Amino acid sequence: MQVVKKLLLWLLAFFLFLLLLMPKTALYYKLESFLSHYDIKIEEGKTVETPISFLVDGAAVYAKGIKFARIAKIKVVPLLVYDSVTVDEVVFDDLAADKIGKKIDTIRARYDLSDPLHIKIEASGDFGKAKGLYDLRKRLLHLRFIDAKKIDALRPWLKQDKEGWYYEKQF
Repeated sequence: MQVVKKLLLWLLAFFLFLLLLMPKTALYYKLESFLSHYDIKIEEGKTVETPISFLVDGAAVYAKGIKFARIAKIKVVPLLVYDSVTVDEVVFDDLAADKIGKKIDTIRARYDLSDPLHIKIEASGDFGKAKGLYDLRKRLLHLRFIDAKKIDALRPWLKQDKEGWYYEKQF
């Protein structure tokens, strides 16, 4: 029994050290590298790495060299068994606001090992509220607009069924 307790204690200590010493900034820069393939660049303001999270304050988003949004805060919490990304206050520039709306209040994406093939997504903004998921196997994003308000700008990309408006894209 003592051997089992020691083994579990060592595994717990290893997990905690791995969690605390994990290079969280490297995960963020990997995301930037991934987005660069689509000509999207995130120019961050102030970055802060804490023992369990990574924060970016005041980021600007560029697509093909043109600034189209400002993000107040991005918080990444990689806990290995439960990961989350929260994006607060995305304000689009006038050029993009005509196509997709003026503001997104929050976007939350969560991944946990209880459902390893899906990333759960929630968003709220001028358009109302949306919930959905990204299927990792099918590479399919599905967002359902629950409380659709100002979706006129988004309508060209949305589909409608008996439950309401939704967005679906495979990538």
